[in-house]
Amino acid sequence: MILALAALLLQQGAPVTVIASVTPDRVTVGSDVVLTINATSPGSGPISLDLPSFGGFVVLTSGERSTVAVGLAASGGPRRVTTWEYHLRAVLPGHFALGPVRVDEGGRFATAPAVEVSVSANAAAVAAGLDPRVQALLERAPPPPDTGVAVTILPSAQSVLVGEQLDVVTAAWFPRELRMRLRHPPTLEPPEFEGVWSYPQVVPAGIAASREVGGVWYDLFILHQIVFPLTSGPLHLSPATLRFGVPVAFQFFSQEDHYALQSAVPRVNVLALPDSGRPPGFGGAVGSGLTLDRTIGAAPRIGDPLSITVTLRGGGNVSLWPAPFIRWPVGLPVYSDGTDDQVRTDSGMVAGKKVFRYLVVPDSSGTLALPSIAYPYYDLTSGTFQVASVPAMRLAVAAAGEAPRARASPPPLLLGAQESAAWRLVHGVPPVIWYVIVLGLPLAWLWRKRPRRRSVAPRRVVRRSQFTEASELLEEALRSVVGIDALADGVRLPARLAAAGVDASLAAEAAAVWERVRALRFAPGGSREVAALADQARAAALRLAPRVQRGRSAGPLLIVIFAAGVAGHAAAQAPPPPPEQLYEAGALHAAAVGFHARALAEPSASSHWYDLGAAEYRLGDDGEAMAAWARALRLDPRSITLARARLLLPPPDPVSASWLQPWVVTPEEVAIFALALWVVGWLGLLLASGARGRWWMLVSVGVIVAAVSWGMARSDAVPLAVVRAAGPVRVSPYGSAPPSRSLPVGTAVRPERRRGGWVLVRAATGDEGWIPADALAPVVDF
Repeated sequence: MILALAALLLQQGAPVTVIASVTPDRVTVGSDVVLTINATSPGSGPISLDLPSFGGFVVLTSGERSTVAVGLAASGGPRRVTTWEYHLRAVLPGHFALGPVRVDEGGRFATAPAVEVSVSANAAAVAAGLDPRVQALLERAPPPPDTGVAVTILPSAQSVLVGEQLDVVTAAWFPRELRMRLRHPPTLEPPEFEGVWSYPQVVPAGIAASREVGGVWYDLFILHQIVFPLTSGPLHLSPATLRFGVPVAFQFFSQEDHYALQSAVPRVNVLALPDSGRPPGFGGAVGSGLTLDRTIGAAPRIGDPLSITVTLRGGGNVSLWPAPFIRWPVGLPVYSDGTDDQVRTDSGMVAGKKVFRYLVVPDSSGTLALPSIAYPYYDLTSGTFQVASVPAMRLAVAAAGEAPRARASPPPLLLGAQESAAWRLVHGVPPVIWYVIVLGLPLAWLWRKRPRRRSVAPRRVVRRSQFTEASELLEEALRSVVGIDALADGVRLPARLAAAGVDASLAAEAAAVWERVRALRFAPGGSREVAALADQARAAALRLAPRVQRGRSAGPLLIVIFAAGVAGHAAAQAPPPPPEQLYEAGALHAAAVGFHARALAEPSASSHWYDLGAAEYRLGDDGEAMAAWARALRLDPRSITLARARLLLPPPDPVSASWLQPWVVTPEEVAIFALALWVVGWLGLLLASGARGRWWMLVSVGVIVAAVSWGMARSDAVPLAVVRAAGPVRVSPYGSAPPSRSLPVGTAVRPERRRGGWVLVRAATGDEGWIPADALAPVVDF
């Protein structure tokens, strides 16, 4: 008995120990920590905890539990361990001390030092909290009544349009002292709506905010809903309900009193969309800044389904946007492939995109015309009806089974009509101009060298009118060289003529004749004197004439030639774009047809023939590709792109390679060089006063070069073709005729005559015979 009493006294005298810890001790704003307090005491009396300071944190949940441990005391008696856990959320950055913690057991106290927690700023955590629209609604929320607990429904507006976003926040206010007594968090039930499309929103779990009212701290629990009214009129909703239980006593297993509070119902009016300005085809779509775009799947082929996606983006209720009306081409099979909604929240506003998928099955190759799409909607930002649209487009459709052969790709297409400058100058200028240039200069030289009539009679009678005509001719020549003002100054006239480029002897002679003409123009004189002076004036005028032509005739002539060349180039029509689109999309047959039509319309453009050869090469028709590239090389023999392309298809034999080899220069370029020599030579003969041998040499060389150009053109005009389909050469134009030899693809042949669907050819290998016309690809038409 005495020993038991002593053991009891020892247990009552043992101290109470308290340990506080926090996990983790380094967090960011918005993160959670757990504060754990363990109190160990030998007694069985009630134990209480003085709530520590939670500055910078809000309490999410709390809990308390007790356990009995045996053999922990030095005496071996049982001891009670009481544990408190507080789940906290950091709301402010900084360095905080939680505690100190104090425990009271029947007048015996124990204290644990404060635990420290470092909280760093975290912009992401702040952004992940309440959105700005909810924060604005909470700031307008009325304070709780004196009774303490209150529940309120807060709409974002008192009136909205049909389809416009309405935010509804349900807020419940709890005194912190009462909340700390709750064993379970309160239950908040949001209102129920009729005739709306609802999007429940995620809000922070537990306490959303805290506010001090009249010296009492209140914690706020919220729910957030976004609704879109579907019909006009008053918005019908039920009250929000708050349910919680308060323990009757402080014991853990004591009973609870349960309460249920309901909120008032706010009045919200839904307005119909305006009728003014409503576009035709409006299907009820409401949003902000809607945009429409269309994407196409892989290059289509006949019979293969083509995926077409129409995407509608913007703000608003994505789920309620109707499908756009598309006027598909008549007879085109179209199937709906479903719809996808992707909804997001941008600064509290619902937005996203809606994807409409279609499957289209083309039934013919060529170009498929996809119609434009217009999507009318009511724009909430501007308060007007708007239309989002995408333009019509053309889509290349390849034939079934059409695919490029797996080999090296040709160089990229040559865009535009690339005619050479020499070709444009030679063929673009009207022929009459060339006749004037080629024949006019020799005729002018012959006119100058024509024999003059000499007076054989010793006594010649010259009329005064003839003298006047000669004097006017000399005056016009002098005026053209030095101007009208210089004719009155007879002393300085020779110097001015020399400064204008006239020979000193001719300048002195012309000035002297002019002085005599001025003296006898209005004075009486004998017929013999007048006749001699008229001849001298006419001769001086003719000698001055080439100097005048030197400065006058060349410019207009070049202007006429240049203008004619530009006019010929401007007359060339720009090629339509579809063949390039067909080529890039893989519709090679349709692209080849388009390039072939373009090449026939503008045969002088090397780019058209190269593009045709590229399409045929990818289709595997090597003969057609070689023929097209050979034509392009004859028009532009120094093109790097054409040289690279020709390496892809080497001729099968050396003779074919020589027949298909173009000149280094084109006949047009040689002709222009010959014309330059011709013009320079004749101008030198007309203007030179001394030796004329070098000018005659230039004229002669020009004639020789022109003959070379004519020979090159004649050689290029000889019919030439390339074998595009390997087959035998037959001795007669019949399919049953015996074959002589088979010609490989790419062999160059000279067509000689045609009979029906057969052509008599002479191959580069020396073989002669008949071959089907469709087995040849012409380089020079025959």
